[in-house]
Amino acid sequence: MDDDQKELLKISADAALKPFADLMQQLFGGPLGEIGGMWQDSLKVRREIRKIDLLKKVQKKLDEAAVEPRSIPDRIWLPVMQAALMEDDDTLQDKWASLLANAADPRDTTPVLPSFAAILGEIITRDAVFLDALHKRALESTRPPRSKLLSNVIFHRSDLLEIFAKAGLSRTQNLNIVYARQYQDNKAQIDTDLVHFELTLTTLVRHGLVAVDQTANMAKDVVRSKSAPTDPYIALPQVVIEQ
Repeated sequence: MDDDQKELLKISADAALKPFADLMQQLFGGPLGEIGGMWQDSLKVRREIRKIDLLKKVQKKLDEAAVEPRSIPDRIWLPVMQAALMEDDDTLQDKWASLLANAADPRDTTPVLPSFAAILGEIITRDAVFLDALHKRALESTRPPRSKLLSNVIFHRSDLLEIFAKAGLSRTQNLNIVYARQYQDNKAQIDTDLVHFELTLTTLVRHGLVAVDQTANMAKDVVRSKSAPTDPYIALPQVVIEQ
């Protein structure tokens, strides 16, 4: 393709994209036609800002734990950095920082495996917030059997729905207790909340962050929090580095 053909192609592409200028501005912060210039520069700037914010979070976590960080294997830090620099959400950014801080901790209190980056890469904010809420409830739980291992904490379906709603993830205030008249008046909203709940629970179970308790009488309604071995998060620790 010669220079004239390239210029003609560019003009044709610009003309075709012109009706979508406002949409591209809303979705991407600029026109895709400038991906080789200003738009690409804007993305680069955002990535650099995220990198700075991420490293600040990691440094803070290490400082709070009062440990001298060790070198992190390439197969762990490289995929983590690649994913973290594309993440807009601050909640998930903190999880990426948690992975790096745990991997850098020479005490290995929360070991980090190469697979954790892939798991966290498929987690959305709603999943992370729900997992935080589950962890908090597990720590506060007084339900038998009492154990230092949070993997022994059992949640019934009604518990999970209550935790999901109280975490602010449901527009329905009491998702675990829905009366017939309430459902009739708010069917679309409640159905949407339940779909989001099921999607989140399915994601967490699929990645082994919670597990269905096969020994329970109502196995489909019961899950256990998971630990590895004392942290219920595996890839998403609430307390990054134990004091």
